[in-house]
Amino acid sequence: MRSSRIKFILLLAVGSVVAFWLFRKYRVAPNLDVEKLTVRNLQGEIVDLTKYRGKTLFVNYWATWCPDCRRELPSIQKLADQVDRNKVIFLLISDEPLEKIQSFASNNDYDLLYLQTDKPHQENGIFTLPTTYIFDNEGYEVTSKAGGADWSEPSMVTMIRGLSEK
Repeated sequence: MRSSRIKFILLLAVGSVVAFWLFRKYRVAPNLDVEKLTVRNLQGEIVDLTKYRGKTLFVNYWATWCPDCRRELPSIQKLADQVDRNKVIFLLISDEPLEKIQSFASNNDYDLLYLQTDKPHQENGIFTLPTTYIFDNEGYEVTSKAGGADWSEPSMVTMIRGLSEK
């Protein structure tokens, strides 16, 4: 009886360590070099992201099938509505077929820039959807978040406004 209890405790401890490691690995946004991404707009044309140098970038990896992604989109739109859109660019990047992204965009009233990446999210190191990055106008990553969030919170609006006014 005592031996089986010790085995159970050891198994539980090892399982907890593995679970923590998996959570950390897949819930942390990997480093991202925006300018090296190959993305296409809804017309299928390659978008040169270097044209956004000098602007604050809000980069959101998402998918049409992802419930957390769909749940956070209204808050991204609310954030976008409260900042200077000439200084802050909102990029929604999906790895789905272009037709699926186009259909989603036409059926939803979000004024955000939908893009398609040339690689599956996992090849870019994205294992959690949504994953969001915010870059200042000098191209430095300010923050990243793996998982959904309410981006319209006052503190986030203040931070984005501050970044765009540098």
